[in-house]
Amino acid sequence: MSLTLLLAGGVGGRPMAASERMTRQLLQDGADDGGFLAGDLPLEIVATTPADLAGEGRVEVGGEQALTVGVPHGHVGAIMSQVGRGSVIRARRWAYWLNVLYSRSVIALGEDFGSDGVPQEKLPFTFDPEIPGSFRWVTTSIARFDPAGGYWPDREINLVWNRDLTTFDGVKLNLSGVGPTVLVTPTLFLENVHVDSDMAQALTDGRWCQDCTYFENEKFPEVPPDGIVVLEFSHDVSPSTLQENMKVLRDGDTAANITAGVTSCEPDKPESSCVNVTFTGGQLETDTWYFLVLEEGLVYSNVSGGLSGDLRVELAGLRRFRIPLGSRDTIRAREFVLPLVHGLAPETTVDDVKASMSVKDMGIDEGGQEMEFELSLRSKGELLLRAAFVPETDYTIEVSANDGVKDGFGLSLEASVASKTGERLFHEFAPIFPVDGGFDDKLYAIFEAGQEWDRSVSALSRGLPVKDNFDDFLCEDGAVPFMEAWPLKASHEAFDVFSAGNFDVPQIFKDLGVEGIRLDGSQNGSAIVAKVDATDLLDPAGIFYSQFCFDADWLTMETEVMASFLAPGDPEAAGEHLLAWVHDMATGQPVQGANITIWQRNDATLEIMDTAMTAEDGTATLVNRNEELIIGFLPGRFAAIEHAGRLTIVPGVEILETLSKVEGAAVSSVLDRKLARPGETVHVKGHIWRRENADLLPFTPENGFCLDAGDLGEFPVQFDDKFGSFQAEIELSEDAVPREYDIFLVEDCEGNRLREYLLEGFAVGDPRPPTAVLDVKGPDW
Repeated sequence: MSLTLLLAGGVGGRPMAASERMTRQLLQDGADDGGFLAGDLPLEIVATTPADLAGEGRVEVGGEQALTVGVPHGHVGAIMSQVGRGSVIRARRWAYWLNVLYSRSVIALGEDFGSDGVPQEKLPFTFDPEIPGSFRWVTTSIARFDPAGGYWPDREINLVWNRDLTTFDGVKLNLSGVGPTVLVTPTLFLENVHVDSDMAQALTDGRWCQDCTYFENEKFPEVPPDGIVVLEFSHDVSPSTLQENMKVLRDGDTAANITAGVTSCEPDKPESSCVNVTFTGGQLETDTWYFLVLEEGLVYSNVSGGLSGDLRVELAGLRRFRIPLGSRDTIRAREFVLPLVHGLAPETTVDDVKASMSVKDMGIDEGGQEMEFELSLRSKGELLLRAAFVPETDYTIEVSANDGVKDGFGLSLEASVASKTGERLFHEFAPIFPVDGGFDDKLYAIFEAGQEWDRSVSALSRGLPVKDNFDDFLCEDGAVPFMEAWPLKASHEAFDVFSAGNFDVPQIFKDLGVEGIRLDGSQNGSAIVAKVDATDLLDPAGIFYSQFCFDADWLTMETEVMASFLAPGDPEAAGEHLLAWVHDMATGQPVQGANITIWQRNDATLEIMDTAMTAEDGTATLVNRNEELIIGFLPGRFAAIEHAGRLTIVPGVEILETLSKVEGAAVSSVLDRKLARPGETVHVKGHIWRRENADLLPFTPENGFCLDAGDLGEFPVQFDDKFGSFQAEIELSEDAVPREYDIFLVEDCEGNRLREYLLEGFAVGDPRPPTAVLDVKGPDW
């Protein structure tokens, strides 16, 4: 006899298959006090969640459903004994639900308890005191308990095992070595502490930072006179209970002469997990530590037990008025921002602050030499300092104490000092990435017309603000990029340089034949010997480099271009033609009228491969005049692309082979995925060119194209004969066979199928696990 059991159910009231009915009847035959195979297969606990639930002792459980997101098996939790400076966090893993797996079926296949729930005799355990929640049998041998809304915090609950539990055919439960068990629910802890202050935000144009660290041993978060301390707890608390019992300590152990007022963040709820704390009877003293303390044993809500330990929140009064001079020891630009943590008093001007500051060049003499500098108010919360800093030079920036200079809260200016070094600059090209965020393995530098850098940098700073601490910078939604480089004055009158990065600028100038240029601050800026006459090509002057987020507005300029280079034929042959495709970095559209020149270094000489201009489709065909066209990336080969008064340099040109070369045509393509599920759609895009003598031209099919995906069928192609581009969608049926497929671009599908071009391939599959089928064979009774 063969029994087939589908391992996907067995409980829930659905009709039973014939094989299920036979199995159930078979197992119920001979049911009595001993039960079927009772001696060989007793009813025992096999496993539990948590793992020690069936052990003897205390078991920690708890957590809220929201806390289990993204955490394996629903285990999460933490106890925070102190929040603030030197916080001590004891992290624990909590089990949210409770599971018990038995060795035998406790309920029968298909048994449904309906709306009445699991009967008392079929509960695996009960609680003392009771925990609100629900039991259910997940399978015939697995029971599960889910608490309603989470476990009540700071409680100890006895778990009482059902010693009278039996299998559906009467086998009694063996509980030897099990329990007694005490469930320990999580204690109250703080998930977040922050301070709100309308006054501080208004004084700084919204740039006030309650917990930024500007100096060593600073105290934070600071609480201004109107400050509201927002405490977010792991569980609901009673604001009135906290107000009656919250202590305010000064410097850790001295009772402060102020009182904490506690209100709910949700006024319509008597208890909430979020409360606002304000202070009455005085304000927090400047530069002083304070603690909010809830003592051990406090019953803080109508369902909680007593706190298992003291809960302390650390706060501070206002910071002292000092001007932060940046955490970096190096300077990367000629201007940087100094925060004004509380803004300035109405009677204090920027000139008052400047009179208390000095900038010294320490490389001039032993005591340093005073430097001219500019100081302006960038916003109410920021000063902008500008000076003629240069690389590899030491500087001292000093702020003197001045009782007449006040911040927005009336505090007097205190002294601060910082030593800085101009960071060594390597005059090299660096990559500029497309605006859509995709990285490209080619490197670019933009040459601009000569200009006065002071004016230019100021203008750019409005869109590209300088940030002093580059290491701590994170791009956020809506963030704009910032410049991180030096404006360098070159001795050659044709060039102003603003650059840093990965390629050797002096060597590129040398290759292009610019004579006698020297870059300030460079260790290797020796005189350049003329090699190639490139005067006309380099008439636009100056290199611009920036490091930025990908959504930068300034990248939308059409003259910021990128280029791809494609070799359609035999790379071994001299005179081979090369297709160059130039497109706008922001939109991806073809750029017409761009002059392209490619050089290649052979030993000690630099030879021009060819010069050409892009057509309407953004492509140009160049002829390789060297002995051999080397495929791939070649550092000694670079291109210059001139368009609309701007020059783009590609220092290391990478030449790619075509993916398909059939009957004089070159095809490249890309798919939006390499694995697709049945029922999904695969998107295909690509280009096709034809060879005509020495040119590569867009392909014009006589009878259209289609995509042939083998057993998946044929699919229509949208073709643009102006630019030689095509796109198509492969719609997969729900019954598509999981395997790998090749895709062919076919000309004249409905006729003679004149040409076929092999494109990228993809696979059809579904990562979901298959349904398991178990065949059970037993004796024919």
